[in-house]
Amino acid sequence: MACETFSRALWCVLVLLTSVVLTLAFVTSYWVETKSSVLALGYDSISLGLVYACLQRVGFEETCGQYGTGLQDIPVTSWRSAALFYGTGLFLAWLTFLLTLISFVKPSFKPALRHLMMGAFWLIVLGLFIFGASIGELKYHPNASIFQPCEGAGAFKPGSACLLGDSGVIACVGMGLCLVSASAGYFLDTDVPDHNEQEEQEAAQRKLSA
Repeated sequence: MACETFSRALWCVLVLLTSVVLTLAFVTSYWVETKSSVLALGYDSISLGLVYACLQRVGFEETCGQYGTGLQDIPVTSWRSAALFYGTGLFLAWLTFLLTLISFVKPSFKPALRHLMMGAFWLIVLGLFIFGASIGELKYHPNASIFQPCEGAGAFKPGSACLLGDSGVIACVGMGLCLVSASAGYFLDTDVPDHNEQEEQEAAQRKLSA
């Protein structure tokens, strides 16, 4: 029992770490960054994330902020789906962490935890896949907006003018941690004993002791 509690505590810490890393990537803007000034658009630097962006006009300070309050405000159309799947996976990861804490006093939650974390993993994978596949929408052209600064961009290829930023790398690390957490959950003893079976075992033990 003590061993199971200890292993579950370690898993809880792992799920917490995974959730924090995934959140850090989600709320920052450095998923795709320009390598140098984009003078044609009038900017020194442009950094784009799923829901946040940082822009620095030539001669001005960098400004960062959220695209808006809804998915429709995200300027890269395909990233709306990516943000939806990634955000839902992130929600499931945090939900798994909270239910893991509750499971120490209410074991009936235990069997669902590993499935929740695996669901979070696949949603994160789908979100990141859509993000990578739609990088081509950032391709620069003569009538490009500030959200299309990447010359030669294509699917899973930021092009010669852009690169995958730190937030994108952190998101990939978070995806790996999510897989480790989900896989580790299947090695934990998450079976809740049946009450009737438990009562029968206790009755048998009382007979033996008598």
